[in-house]
Amino acid sequence: MKKLLLFAAAAIAIHANAQINFGDAPQIKKEVKPVVYDGKHNIDLQKNNGEYNLAHLIGQTVTYLGINDKTEFYTNDQAAANSEESYWPYKDLEASIMKLKSFRVVDAGLDALCLFELGKTDSIFASGDLNTNFIVQKHYDLAKSTCVGKTYRATGLSRRLDFFRDYVTRKPHNASHNNDISRTEDLKCIDVFVDTVHYDTSMTLENEDWTDNVGTVSGSRLCLLFETPHYGKIFCPVEESEVLDPEHADNWLNLGPVLTLKTSTTSTAQKQTIRRNTKRK
Repeated sequence: MKKLLLFAAAAIAIHANAQINFGDAPQIKKEVKPVVYDGKHNIDLQKNNGEYNLAHLIGQTVTYLGINDKTEFYTNDQAAANSEESYWPYKDLEASIMKLKSFRVVDAGLDALCLFELGKTDSIFASGDLNTNFIVQKHYDLAKSTCVGKTYRATGLSRRLDFFRDYVTRKPHNASHNNDISRTEDLKCIDVFVDTVHYDTSMTLENEDWTDNVGTVSGSRLCLLFETPHYGKIFCPVEESEVLDPEHADNWLNLGPVLTLKTSTTSTAQKQTIRRNTKRK
């Protein structure tokens, strides 16, 4: 009997030792980098955690401009969501009633924004031509704080005819003055504004604005307003001038940045005098 018990105990011990202990599986956490919107561009796709989307706009305040009718709005439709026959649980909203309203971006995807109207909690979705029809408040504020009060010079590198427009007529500068902006002309930035004019870009003989390029019309409508000695008030789109992000000025429309800061004309001797006077103080 004792031999039987010993044999059984040995068998249990062997069985116990034969079991494999895999331990606790490590919790592998996917690194999620914080999404940051720097304001250099209005509404533009950005690589966020490996994917191109508009997630960097979450938390930002945007205003609907309604320059064209290419943006669609819709919201949740509870009745449709509860119906077995409906495949689209949303209802369309009239875009015209959204004009000049401000919203907070609460979610964003590849080509759509989920918005809350300020002071309300109903989800509103917007898609289609977002960069033209919306302006991000932070983008506007950055342009204003960066550019107003500074003096620029035209670089003469642009291939475009319509970068600069007359502020009064809204015509491309070349069409009204028949010459380029001189590289020695002082372009003093006096304001930043949103150009809400809808331009006709059809290339017909009847259209005097045929030189317009669709890039101006479909891009961000935030503009720098300049006061100039010889050309009066002219303006230039912020994103196309690349004054906020000169590293991205190598697009197919340009040979380089359209604007450059006016360089100091202070001589070396004057700089040395200023340096000496500063030290004495």
